[in-house]
Amino acid sequence: MSDFLNFLVPVEDDPDGDTMSPFRRNRDIALVRIPAERLKENLRESVALLRSVLADAAATTGPMPLREAQIQFEISATGGIHFIGATELGAKGAITLVFGQ
Repeated sequence: MSDFLNFLVPVEDDPDGDTMSPFRRNRDIALVRIPAERLKENLRESVALLRSVLADAAATTGPMPLREAQIQFEISATGGIHFIGATELGAKGAITLVFGQ
């Protein structure tokens, strides 16, 4: 028996459910069951790539090395991981980098 996690997600026009915009208002919401294994694999791959991207910044030595990075993400109705970035409409997601000793 597979384990599932329940998520409330916006209902999108995209038939695959892979594109989401956290900046649209008045979206319908649906409850979806996402297989835990799919979510684990997608999250594992996304975090590995993100670690690779931030590795150089974290390895920098000096008076204020990178200590922490906080990244916002959404989970799609299919279990996909979507990092939130800036849009051309002026709405923005957040990436917080903490420097210090």
